[in-house]
Amino acid sequence: MGTFLPFAKLTVWVIGGAGSWGRNITKTLEQLCVGNIQVGGTYVPKYLDAIFIATPLKTHAEIALPHIQRGIPVFIEKPLCYTREEGLALVEAWWVKQQPVLCDFQHL
Repeated sequence: MGTFLPFAKLTVWVIGGAGSWGRNITKTLEQLCVGNIQVGGTYVPKYLDAIFIATPLKTHAEIALPHIQRGIPVFIEKPLCYTREEGLALVEAWWVKQQPVLCDFQHL
C-alpha cells in the first residue's frame, strides 16, 4: 500500500482567491479533498498548514515574506517576485526557516 497523505486534515489559506488563478488554485485544492480551504485577504490566521498566493505580481514578496519568516509553507503563483532584491529577501527567509517555498504556474 502506498503512502497516505491526510489532505483532509490540512488547513490552507488562498490569498487573492477571487481572481481567475486564485479560483483555479482553490478548485485544485478542493479536488485534492483538502479539508479546510479559506479564501480571503492578506490577514492569515495563526494556525494553518500552507498559504497560496495568487495576487498581482508587485504584492507577491510583500505578502509572502512574513509568512515564510513564520515558517509556513508558501506557494506563489508565477513569477516569484518583481525585483531581484525581493527575490533575495525571499531566498534568505527561506534559508533561515527551511520550509517549502514554491513558485509555479497553475494551469488546469
